[in-house]
Amino acid sequence: AAEAALAAGATGATDVTGFGLLGHLAKMAEASGVDVELDASRVPLLPGVTALAADGIVPGGTHRNLAWARDRLDPSTEIDEASLILLADAQTSGGLLFGASRERADAAVDQLRDNGHPAAIVGQVMDHRTVNRRGSIRIVGRTG
Repeated sequence: AAEAALAAGATGATDVTGFGLLGHLAKMAEASGVDVELDASRVPLLPGVTALAADGIVPGGTHRNLAWARDRLDPSTEIDEASLILLADAQTSGGLLFGASRERADAAVDQLRDNGHPAAIVGQVMDHRTVNRRGSIRIVGRTG
């Protein structure tokens, strides 16, 4: 994964763990002084997690993560609660998230997949600030 990130000119990277995807993405965006758009429909999910989240079976930290992340959501975000829960899910091994240029992102995904790692482009940096804080997240699409 490190080789693919370096080849793609990664601008930042983090492991997605206890703070969930939304928390880690917001922290990266805030540190970089940008806003991001996350396409929830492109976020890889394990089989069965959508049903578990809909039934309220999630780690306790997930609700704390979501409470923190809500303040960073772009006001135009329209997404169901179950999808938000999945995006804020506290993980113990949630994979890696890294930023790369549009021109190199597809090649990085291909390289990761060629080496047997699941990979997806799940978002992009937005060209404009939509709320009065750095690190806002606009979510499009739905999980599952």
